[in-house]
Amino acid sequence: MSFLYINSQPIVFGGFQHIFKDSKFIVVGVPYDGTATFRVGARFAPESIRRISGNMETYSLRANLDLEDVKIHDLGDVLCIHGDHNVTLRRIEAVISDLISQNKTPVIIGGEHSITYASAKACNADLVISFDAHADMRDQYPLGLVNTHATVMRRLSEILGTKNIIEIGVRGFCKEELNYLKKSGILYFTPKHLKTLTIYNVIKSIQSYISRANRIYISIDIDVLDPSIAPGVSNPEPEGLTTTMLLDIIEELASGRVVGFDVVEVCPPYDLNEVTSIQATHIIFETIALLAR
Repeated sequence: MSFLYINSQPIVFGGFQHIFKDSKFIVVGVPYDGTATFRVGARFAPESIRRISGNMETYSLRANLDLEDVKIHDLGDVLCIHGDHNVTLRRIEAVISDLISQNKTPVIIGGEHSITYASAKACNADLVISFDAHADMRDQYPLGLVNTHATVMRRLSEILGTKNIIEIGVRGFCKEELNYLKKSGILYFTPKHLKTLTIYNVIKSIQSYISRANRIYISIDIDVLDPSIAPGVSNPEPEGLTTTMLLDIIEELASGRVVGFDVVEVCPPYDLNEVTSIQATHIIFETIALLAR
């Protein structure tokens, strides 16, 4: 019944389509930016990424496989209701829950970051690893609103517990968020941490979190990348990661314990020459390939 909330799309991700029942990876677009507070337009990202994905090479050197040999099915877009955030989240959760019940791995293309609240819940995740320039740990933002792109990780930390959230690449905080991170003991790494500790030591330091988790959800806010290489985002923040750094970490995290992932916050109206959509498409390609490996 939850698939009634899906709108099929004329262009499918990657330009190829396997049969749903045979596919492990199910692409779902979520064209929603109802809580955006700076640059609006992330709702157009699923269409942009799909269109570009049909024109990019599909062989992954990291995983040593061709994505066309991986069973992937593009289900279409969730029918989002701009103007009703709660209904939209319920629809996302219903669709993703249905996929999880069929032992599928959802690949969610946002849309803004608030959608992760619904998709991580639906995946029954017991560990969420977020790649993001921002902590998204505000209690309310804007004032009076508790479920937005800027509060999503705070809300998930309240559900999963603060020891089941890891944030990587964060560098944009308000004082409230930084105090919450320190008080709660949430594990987070800034780009400077990645540089001084090295990626190897960062991965080593989170192995205990990963080893006790059964169901890992990965959320990739594309603004984790430096805006010089990914300018078309809703909330750009300088001093970010490179695509290679991001994928090096994901390569170490990829395992059968990852039950789903999303890529969010691509904002096509601000994406000169579509370079951010291209980065996002490559990241999705490589993440699927690494999980399939």
